Amino acid sequence: MKPEEKNCIEKRVRNRIIEVLELFSDEIRFDIAIANLEFWDDCFDANSITQFDKEVFVREEIESLLVVNKFWERVQPDSKQSSQEWCDLLFESKHALNIFLKRGKSHE
Repeated sequence: MKPEEKNCIEKRVRNRIIEVLELFSDEIRFDIAIANLEFWDDCFDANSITQFDKEVFVREEIESLLVVNKFWERVQPDSKQSSQEWCDLLFESKHALNIFLKRGKSHE
């Protein structure tokens, strides 16, 4: 894959991450967020997050995703909205989203 193609794909990934963080940090859209837990599982783990292109993701964004991933691992599809693990994920997702929104979505 050419570097510019990889860069474009990573920008798309970054934008999808922002969208998922918006879901995870929205208390009203809990059902939709739960449905996206498996999407996160399909796409991300601590190793893949640390491999993101440093031209697309800044260090602070990567570090915030590692924290979200740690709390995501504690949430189960049958977790209740009031559960501690969900509240922790919600809090960390809001924090990560604020970090990502400093630069906003990438042009794909």
